[in-house]
Amino acid sequence: MTNPPVNEQAEKVVLASTFLKNDIVGDCIAVGITEDCFTTQLHKDVWNAVHHQFINGQEFDELVISMEIRNRYLPEDVNLYQEISTLTEAAQTTVSTPIYVSECIDTRNLRKAHHVALSTLDDIEKGTPYQEIHKNITDTLSETDTGAALDISIPEVTQKVIEETKERNAKRIKHIGLSTGFGLIDHILGGLRPESNNILAGRPGGGKTTYALQIAINNLAQGIPVRIHSLEMSPEQLIAKMVANRSGVDMNRARDGFLTEEDFQKMEQARAWLADKPLFIAHTHTTTVDKVASQHRRDIAKHGNTLCIIDYLQLIKSLNRHASREQQVAEMSRDLKCLFKDTQTQGITLSQMNRNTDETAEPKLSDLRESGSIEQDADTVMFIYKHTDPTKRNLKIAKNRHGQEGKAELTFNGATSTLK
Repeated sequence: MTNPPVNEQAEKVVLASTFLKNDIVGDCIAVGITEDCFTTQLHKDVWNAVHHQFINGQEFDELVISMEIRNRYLPEDVNLYQEISTLTEAAQTTVSTPIYVSECIDTRNLRKAHHVALSTLDDIEKGTPYQEIHKNITDTLSETDTGAALDISIPEVTQKVIEETKERNAKRIKHIGLSTGFGLIDHILGGLRPESNNILAGRPGGGKTTYALQIAINNLAQGIPVRIHSLEMSPEQLIAKMVANRSGVDMNRARDGFLTEEDFQKMEQARAWLADKPLFIAHTHTTTVDKVASQHRRDIAKHGNTLCIIDYLQLIKSLNRHASREQQVAEMSRDLKCLFKDTQTQGITLSQMNRNTDETAEPKLSDLRESGSIEQDADTVMFIYKHTDPTKRNLKIAKNRHGQEGKAELTFNGATSTLK
C-alpha cells in the first residue's frame, strides 16, 4: 500500500452535517474529531472555520464560512461559496452522522498507522535501535486510541499527587476543584472535585433547589460557567429565585403592591448581573442522560469546565423501558458518574427522598428514593432538611468518598431564596 487511506465522502458528510445542525460540531469535538481527520485543504479550512464559529457561540451557514476563509483563495481560482454549497449537499439529514464521524476517525488512525509502518521500515534501514523504534510506534499509535484504557504511569501520577499537595499546602488552598461557596462544607468535602457526581437530596420544600442555586450563584461570581437542567421548575421560576437571592428582595410582596422603587432598582441590578454571567438553563419536561451528556460535552467544548446541575434525577427519562424503575435509576446514576469521570468535571444531581420520613428527622442513605446505586455511584451524598428553627436548614454530608462526613447549620431565608 503506497498511499495512505482516505475517505473523502465521510469527510464531506461530517462537514455537511454541521451546517444542518451547528451543535454537531460540539459532538464531533467531544469524540475526537480534529483537523487531521480531513485530507483536502478545503475540508481542513471548513472544519477550522466551523470549529471557530462554534467555540465562539456563533451560528453559521455557507456564506459565513466562505467569508471567514476567503483570504486563502483567489477569486479566479475558485468560487468558494459554490464549493462550500456543493459540499453541504453531501448530507440531507444528520441521522447517520455518527457513523461517518467514526469512519473519519478510523481513517485518520489508519493514516497514522500507515505513516508508522513507513517510518518503521525507514528506521530499520537506518539501523535505529529497537527501543527507539518501539517507543516511536507506541507513542504514535497511543494517540489514535480514543476508547481503549491505557495504563497510567505510577511514578508520574504519584509525583503529581505530591506536587499538588505541596502546592495546596504552600498556598493554603482550601479545596480541590470548584468551591460550594460555603467554607465549612468546602472544608469537609475538599470542594466539588473533578470527576465527581455529588448527590443533593431533600424532601419537597426542604430547600434542595435553593441550595443548588446558591452554589450556582457562588460559582457564577467566580466566573465559572453553570448549566442547569431544570426538569421541574420553569426558567422563569429559577430566574426569579436567583434575582431574589442577588437582590435580597422578597418578590412575593409584589402581589400586594408593596415593592418600592428601590426594590426594583436592586432587582434590575441583579438581573443585569445574571445576564452578564455564563449561566445556561436547559428547560424541558423530559430528557435522557444521553441528552444531558451531549449538552455537557458541548458546554465543555464551548466554555471550558462547566458546573452541571440536574434538577432532578428521578425526572430523567430512561431509554430502558423494560427495566424496573429502580434498575432505570441505577443505570442513569452510573451513566452520570461515567460522564463526569470521562470529562474530568463535576456535577450536582438533585434527588428526591422518601416521603414517609419526618421533615426534621436526620436523614439516612436509605432515605434516598430508589436508593441503592445512587449512593453507591455518588462521590458525595448531601441531605438538606428542615431545622426546628424555620430560619435555618440542616445539611448532612452522609457520604464523602474522599474524606470525612459531617454536618453544617445554614441560615435560610425562603423569601429571598438565600442560604448562608
